[in-house]
Amino acid sequence: MRTIYRLSFRFFSAVLIISTLACSKDDSITDLNPNQSNLTIEEVVARGNAFEDFATTTTPPEDIPGTEEMFSQNYTLNDTIDQWRCTRKKVSVSGGTGEFPLFNTNASVIFPGNLLQGKTLSQATPSDIVVKRAGGKITYNLVTGNPQATVEVDKIDQGTVNQAMNDVIAENGDITPANFVLDVTAIESKEQLALELGLTVSTLASKVNSNFSLNTSQEYSSVLIKLTQQYYTMSYVKPTSLDEVFDPSVTPEELARFIQPDNPATFISSVTYGRIFYMLYESTASAEDMKFALEGGYNTISNQASGSVDLNFLKEYNNLSVKVIAYGGDSEGTLNAIGATFVGEEAVTNHIQEIVERLAASSDIAGGLPLSYVVNSLEDPSQIVSTNLATEYDVVECVNISEGLPKYTNLRGSVDAALYAGINTQTWGEAVNSISNILFDKNGIFIHINDEGNTSGEYNLEDIGPSNIDYPFETDGISAAAFRPSGSDTSDGIYFFNTVGNKYSLYLINSVTARGVFLDALNISSLGNDIPFSNIGAAMDVSIGGRKLLCLFNEEGTEYTIREGATFTSVRSIKDFQVKISGGSFEIPFDKVGAAMRVDLADENRTVLAIFDEPGTQYIFFDIDTDEFIGPFNM
Repeated sequence: MRTIYRLSFRFFSAVLIISTLACSKDDSITDLNPNQSNLTIEEVVARGNAFEDFATTTTPPEDIPGTEEMFSQNYTLNDTIDQWRCTRKKVSVSGGTGEFPLFNTNASVIFPGNLLQGKTLSQATPSDIVVKRAGGKITYNLVTGNPQATVEVDKIDQGTVNQAMNDVIAENGDITPANFVLDVTAIESKEQLALELGLTVSTLASKVNSNFSLNTSQEYSSVLIKLTQQYYTMSYVKPTSLDEVFDPSVTPEELARFIQPDNPATFISSVTYGRIFYMLYESTASAEDMKFALEGGYNTISNQASGSVDLNFLKEYNNLSVKVIAYGGDSEGTLNAIGATFVGEEAVTNHIQEIVERLAASSDIAGGLPLSYVVNSLEDPSQIVSTNLATEYDVVECVNISEGLPKYTNLRGSVDAALYAGINTQTWGEAVNSISNILFDKNGIFIHINDEGNTSGEYNLEDIGPSNIDYPFETDGISAAAFRPSGSDTSDGIYFFNTVGNKYSLYLINSVTARGVFLDALNISSLGNDIPFSNIGAAMDVSIGGRKLLCLFNEEGTEYTIREGATFTSVRSIKDFQVKISGGSFEIPFDKVGAAMRVDLADENRTVLAIFDEPGTQYIFFDIDTDEFIGPFNM
């Protein structure tokens, strides 16, 4: 069994490190005191409050003692429901990030050396400090470690810096980009989504397109794909004095319009360029199944600078939707899919496949767009302005407890009787050793399901046994059937009960001739001493630990008794179900039982009982070894 780790966040203290700064989209320029003639440039810059110093990386999560709880959850994959047993516990993370991620390809203020107003850093597009600038140096560093270059410009502004960068890139445009970096993460809450995007939950809505939101329904799982390919980093050589920042014509009064105590000055020290791919996959499948498949699918392009990926496996996922943030250079030009949402098979076969193939194609680094940037304090250029991402969240570890169990969904409209045994039919000739699950409908028509889930054609009750053997009852229905394991003086056999449930015939499989034969039909009173029911509605073998046990349910399906040897136990309610001598009893979660059978799994250490409700439209499994119910599942 595979184990999954799903994270469910509770926001604890994720706040922007820019302490004491208010966030308002309308506060880009504030002139609190226009009379600044007595201040110097240095004094104006010093008016801004200092930034609080936080770590620029997050710590590994630490368990919080005493927070564990267990629960179960059903997930659907390819129209098949599985049940998972999960344990949730809280963990804590401290630290933060020293980069501001970009989710806006039109952020014209983002270039190395530009001055930004500190209290607007949390906005989607920060406000810059619009004054005449001195010159400076821009360095170019390829992620692949190829040659570096430094360009000196006579002034720092968007046009001059961009032209300088373009000149450098033109000389290095034939360089192969670095590999993609792949990160696949199960997402449980908007707090975790914000953390994975390098944001606080308070800035998630303002910085990321509103369409890139999390489906918080308990029936859905979410998995975030992050594919990042960094091309190069452009850095602004940090100034050693303010004379290297401002043109001599800039006055304190002019600068003071942009700097106040709650709005300190900052500058962009570096910008990383490349292309990025965020995809939020959401489905009613388990996060484990999606995460496992997506990792395998996308690894083909993360292990090399170019490649291909086949997403046809996504067609198996029920209620699939994909939300996309993807932009950056590709072989056909600039890719831009911000906040797009695609739903169902069309998303897999058309839009998503096209985006992935374009990202997988080899790319020219000239098409790189800004992915993230680093900001430093202007007053103290050595200080990186970071974001505090400290938080508490839940870690959920899940195990698929229905893995390896038979799947009966969509095989019968309803089930009237069930059996796990070997039956030979006229079609199969003498093949009496075909062990399988057998489901009978209310018309006596049955199919075989082997342990691998493969199904046979449909058969009638009269098809049971060799061609010269007649089924002893009417063939338009059956009330119950149960396997009888061999003993010291008996061979394997199967009890078949007529439609009323007051008679049975034992079908024996001769161990010498390997031929089946029906014994004479008998009244159910012949099954043992003082049988408490006059009619049987369901039956199953529940032998355990060397004990030969037969469980019979009354016609109504509300009570049961267990025979051992020739003696029946006292009648008990299905709400007080117990097979083993030791241990407690358990409540079958149906009002009435309509069919039941013992199932021996490929895992010899595990035996379960399959129990169907009276209408025959739902079933559960009872694990004899762990004393737990798994399900219910719909037919």
